[in-house]
Amino acid sequence: MPHLTLEYSDRLAPRSELITLLKELHETIGNDELVNIETLKSRLVERDTYLIGADTSRRAFLFARLEVLPGRSAQWKKQMGQKLHSLMLEKVKVWTPADINCSTNMEICELNDEFYLRTPPPPTK
Repeated sequence: MPHLTLEYSDRLAPRSELITLLKELHETIGNDELVNIETLKSRLVERDTYLIGADTSRRAFLFARLEVLPGRSAQWKKQMGQKLHSLMLEKVKVWTPADINCSTNMEICELNDEFYLRTPPPPTK
């Protein structure tokens, strides 16, 4: 059931590159033995209105949030976060012009299962 949200500033890279990154992040999470890829939901969100520091004209951002239900260890969350963040950093190095400072962040949040309502997962084959 994990949810991945990848947010980015509109000046970061061509949308096609960000879609490719979203797919790579989705597959990285989905290939983990503790994740049922059939319940993984990933989305891409462009932000065109934002402020970063004192001079937004020279800044960009890429931010990923992975939300999971309780039960995964701190070690799993740390390792998954590092994998995803490394992939993001690799892409940002290629995309970001020399005069732009890109903030790249990754967060893993644990949802409260008591208040997270959902449809049952599809049957596995």
